[in-house]
Amino acid sequence: MDSDEEFRDSRWTRRENASHIMYDEIIPSMPTEDSKPYCIWYEIASEETYRKLFKRYPDMRYQIGRACAAAGYDTLYGELNLLPDVSIAEEARETNNDGSKRIFNEIMSQPTRYAVMDDYTRTINVSDPQPGAYLNGDTAVRSSLHTDYEGEIDDDMRDPHYFDITEDIGPSRMHAGHRNMDHEVLPQQFEYLLWSPLPRDLPTTRKDALIVMAAYEGNLDRYLRLRRPSMVADECCAVQRGIYHNTTFAKWWSLQDPGTLGPNSQYILEAINARFIMNNDLSRIDPETPENNDVPRLFWHPLFPQERTLRELVRRRPRTAFQAALVCIAANYQYTYDALDVAPHYITYQQARMSHNPHYALDIERRAAESGVDLHPNTHLSHLTRPDKEPTTLAIEPGIRAFRGALVEAHLKGIYPGELQANAASWELFICVPNELKRRAEVEELMLYPESDDIESWKGLISRDQGTRI
Repeated sequence: MDSDEEFRDSRWTRRENASHIMYDEIIPSMPTEDSKPYCIWYEIASEETYRKLFKRYPDMRYQIGRACAAAGYDTLYGELNLLPDVSIAEEARETNNDGSKRIFNEIMSQPTRYAVMDDYTRTINVSDPQPGAYLNGDTAVRSSLHTDYEGEIDDDMRDPHYFDITEDIGPSRMHAGHRNMDHEVLPQQFEYLLWSPLPRDLPTTRKDALIVMAAYEGNLDRYLRLRRPSMVADECCAVQRGIYHNTTFAKWWSLQDPGTLGPNSQYILEAINARFIMNNDLSRIDPETPENNDVPRLFWHPLFPQERTLRELVRRRPRTAFQAALVCIAANYQYTYDALDVAPHYITYQQARMSHNPHYALDIERRAAESGVDLHPNTHLSHLTRPDKEPTTLAIEPGIRAFRGALVEAHLKGIYPGELQANAASWELFICVPNELKRRAEVEELMLYPESDDIESWKGLISRDQGTRI
């Protein structure tokens, strides 16, 4: 854990007290609430130790009940007289022993369940617990805390995390150790959750991939049901993509307090502005603040704003004239393009060469020749002009795994604010292909249609009697 003394005092005390309990050493003296640990089941103590703890500190009965769920101590659990808590239920479900199964079945058989324990905040609400709670994957189950990995720990394994029930995250917001990387994987038996309506009780706590996909698609109901208090890996980039592609998703985000959007709030706000511009609403672009940097570089994908909207945008934000010229070329707004009179540039030339209207390329070529501008400084297309802005893939992944970089390739310049881009092409292909291909991809590298890779071989395979029917 980090060495900041002010930060570690009470946390260190709680960790030490938890160790005394879990290793069956002593029942420590814990005179204040601040000295009582939240997690006392990272290592499992004996049932007798937990029973002694309950007798001395009955106010810790929910922590003890959680330990019973992790250990399968159903007899002791029955003595605690607890409300049926969903976190305890999820812990019991993840533990493969008969006692835990009995605890799970007991909780699930109750007509009303409660959210008493909160693993995000390490708090226990016994005074006003939330009734009508359901299992939603918001539990840091014990299996997610343990790993058999013995290699070197890198920063990805110490990724800032939404759970810290063992209190090993210091001021840097990094875990001292590393998480169980298996919990980034959406298990095979739960892959159907990506394309099916969510059940009332989510059958797994491994929901990060579901969160990211809901954000990517701009599926507001699923996203709000699944999301965690802080964003998971790649979620912010997925949110931007969802905003760009879905007006209702963008509208909901536009109503949130910018102060609650986290360190990437500027990117989210720019994405909202882009979607609103595409829908021809400039109400967020204040004409009284022309120097504001609130318009992203791309605001015409997947929709073109109307020509009049572009003109008004340039009036309100003169610095957007270059992007507006790109939109005019792509959407064939010739009159506005001519009126903008933007200096020739290789990026506008790239866009012009893709247009069916030769006017743009000829205009740029003429003016570039007059002013000595090089229209070929790069051989690759700008991220703003490439026609395929969301490339697909032929490679089938061995599974769905949510980690930092799963959908975002940091070395590639993206089209969205921050120039990072979430692309779920590999997940979308995985969703589409038959199960037998999914399972094959687990044991071999699998690329679709190898028989059509070589053009000469392919030409020999296709029928020549194809006609011209459209």
